[in-house]
Amino acid sequence: MWSVDVRARLWRFEQSPDWSVLYAELPLAVLGGTGVALAAWALARRIGR
Repeated sequence: MWSVDVRARLWRFEQSPDWSVLYAELPLAVLGGTGVALAAWALARRIGR
């Protein structure tokens, strides 16, 4: 997700702050990371039984 259109992001960052990171991409990354961690935890519990 973060590697898509990197050159354009860097160009925009140098010109002005890119606020889409705060209201779109950061929450998606946090929710995605939390979901993956919960899925791994549930899988580990199921395998452990």
